[in-house]
Amino acid sequence: MRMRYRVIGWLAATLALILVPVAASGQTAGLVVGDLTTGATPEQLAEALAGLGVTVTNAAYTGAPSAAGTFAGGAGIVGPDAGVVLSTGAAAGTVGPNDADATSVENGTAGDPTLEDLAAAAGGVRQPSYDAAVLEFDVIPEGPTLYLAYVFASEEYPEYVGGLYGDVVGITVNGVNCATVGGAAVSINTVNSWTNSGLYIDNPRVETATARLDTQMDGLTTPLVCQAPVTAGLAHRVRVAIADVGDARIDSNLLLAAGTLSSERPPPPTDPPTDPPTDPPTDPPTDPPPPVVLPPDLPPAGFDGDPATAQEVATEVPAVAAVTISRARFAAEEDPATPPASGYNPGTPSGLRQAAYVVLSRDDDFADSLAGAPLSADGPLMFTESTRLGNTTVDEITRLLPPGRAERLVYLLGGTVAISQTVEDQLRAKGMTVQRLAGPTRVQTAIAVADEVLRRFGGGARVALARSMGPATELTAGWADSVTGGAWAASEKVPILVTPSDSLHPDVDAWLRQKAPAEV
Repeated sequence: MRMRYRVIGWLAATLALILVPVAASGQTAGLVVGDLTTGATPEQLAEALAGLGVTVTNAAYTGAPSAAGTFAGGAGIVGPDAGVVLSTGAAAGTVGPNDADATSVENGTAGDPTLEDLAAAAGGVRQPSYDAAVLEFDVIPEGPTLYLAYVFASEEYPEYVGGLYGDVVGITVNGVNCATVGGAAVSINTVNSWTNSGLYIDNPRVETATARLDTQMDGLTTPLVCQAPVTAGLAHRVRVAIADVGDARIDSNLLLAAGTLSSERPPPPTDPPTDPPTDPPTDPPTDPPPPVVLPPDLPPAGFDGDPATAQEVATEVPAVAAVTISRARFAAEEDPATPPASGYNPGTPSGLRQAAYVVLSRDDDFADSLAGAPLSADGPLMFTESTRLGNTTVDEITRLLPPGRAERLVYLLGGTVAISQTVEDQLRAKGMTVQRLAGPTRVQTAIAVADEVLRRFGGGARVALARSMGPATELTAGWADSVTGGAWAASEKVPILVTPSDSLHPDVDAWLRQKAPAEV
């Protein structure tokens, strides 16, 4: 073991020796990053953090090698001039300029239960985590307090603030987290433009007039300081971690300032992006509260009816909202005192029903979701992108239909254009039974769904009829039909057919003549 007495300038030079610069195309100066694939070791990362009055040993790292490394040239950009970076994607993704819609690397590595607990405490809903990067080491301090300066930066700012996607960091000393603001773990939901706004720095994309920081991240905190009580002369386990929460997409980074793991409070970094306050603001924010995640039958926030802007909003807002509602409606466990009679339990110890199945619809068009609403009486209606099934939705389907259950049925609404074969294959690989309810057009798909509604629930005396397309000048109108008609149809288990507004579709006319409902 060696005592570390270092100064920041010497540290920056030392870090440069183990750095292999990774800069954005066309970049010749500024932030540079080298990761563990270039030969740096966990021991070197821990030693780079060590400052006055501490000894570090027994370093270990868990995560993708490309997700951890060292950085230099951060002064005036991320705050600290040099240090260690941990990422939920690629460490090199910290490097600017901010010219990407959403920097996102899925490493395929495990999450971290400790961080899931911290994120749940900060955001109110427990979500699975992915792509954790964890650096651990022992530290023997000379004094009674241990300090470490850090910055949290994320591509999830500002779109996902207030939602279920909230990447989180944890710096624990002997299991107690000190990377907190107001007692809550630092994440996009606890430091942003509305909450603890004095600790937040917005970094819009380069094409906007306000872009100013040469990092890919859309937002970051001011330099913060972890402070933990310790016993001088004894070894303490320090664990530094970051993970994706909710799904494995959209990266966040934790930047740890070199030489600030110390028994003495570190000085503020030179030339920081802003003047950081020493304590969180105490006055309540005057700005509007964070955006609320919309119900699944409404268009995503930011969609103004113009098709050109539809691709600019977060595509998974409906999926996340649907998962939230599913968890409020359906239990994961079966009640052993009430054996299932028809594939699901009407009641469980938690007071929630057991889902009989899951209904999966495309997230970019209302018609299939509207037609499928009656099936949501006994199973959640969930959403997916046409080409891929998000991790949050996969986890919820698995929670409701776990391995070992007799029937693991997932309805897919629409053909392979609406929901691709890739999504179906994903579900079958998870052991699900997939039943696709589809036709050549949305009209025939609604008929196929209506037939299944009648087969499963009976009835047929009443049928609802809705328009198959919203007006070209009011694209959100179809979603309004889903909100008003879908909930009623689910409650009454009434099938819904769709037809053009100006005429009754021949296939719908034929179906109505065949079924002869008493009321339409």
